[in-house]
Amino acid sequence: MNKNFVLHYPGGSLPLHRCRVMGVLNITPDSFSDGGMFTLLDDAITRAWEIVDEGGDILDVGAESSRPGAEPVSEQEEIKRLSPLLEALSKEHYPLPISLDTYKPSVLSHFTKKGWVQIANDITGLRNRDMFEIATSYNIPIIAMHMFGTPQTMQEDYTYENVVDDLCTFFQQTLETYDFAKNIIIDPGIGFGKSVAHNLEIIDRLNDFHVLNAPILVGASRKSFIGKSLNLEVNERLEPSLAVAALAVDRGCHILRAHDVKETRKVVQMVEKIHSIRTPLE
Repeated sequence: MNKNFVLHYPGGSLPLHRCRVMGVLNITPDSFSDGGMFTLLDDAITRAWEIVDEGGDILDVGAESSRPGAEPVSEQEEIKRLSPLLEALSKEHYPLPISLDTYKPSVLSHFTKKGWVQIANDITGLRNRDMFEIATSYNIPIIAMHMFGTPQTMQEDYTYENVVDDLCTFFQQTLETYDFAKNIIIDPGIGFGKSVAHNLEIIDRLNDFHVLNAPILVGASRKSFIGKSLNLEVNERLEPSLAVAALAVDRGCHILRAHDVKETRKVVQMVEKIHSIRTPLE
């Protein structure tokens, strides 16, 4: 597995020689895990700084829920929700690179022009070429996530011959489409158009994605496949989320997207301490 990837963005860079923790901040009223918790600006700013204190490496901000069946939000509403927080963090010289969770080119362009975001996070897997073009024109990395269908339909109609092989083919084609650009991060899309068994297999076979020679992001924190596997509500999923995180790190994940940053960071440190016995960390 390649540990020599580096994310470059205006004003900085983030080497991926160790697994990085991306802290989730949803300023939505309807996200599956923390919907409504951070819709007030002061609460959102406080949480953003807590993610720094808890050892986060990246802040991922989203203003539109992508839970199954979620209704889409207009471009204008998304910009309206995001602007106060991103402007405030910019003025406060927020130290972490900020990832913008959006699939709308106009929203991405609006905030990259201002220099308020350093990474793009596209849950539609670069289906719209404009997302890649905007990210590239502003010299920022972009995450391409696999999703079968849309948030409204993804859990209703999905078919795979072999889920991991099919995802590898999808990402290979995506990378070929964009000439194997070095700024693309791949995300297998845990919970997005997959069954419980599919999600478990993706985690178990995460090593298979290294053949693509691209950074790998995993976002499994608190997701429904954990709840369905162990019959747990959202607020009971911390420990199994950490178990999944440990397996993902062991299998070479480069970025973990997590709600529980402090706990996830400790898991990463422990797994990498074990790995360092055979391969010393820099």
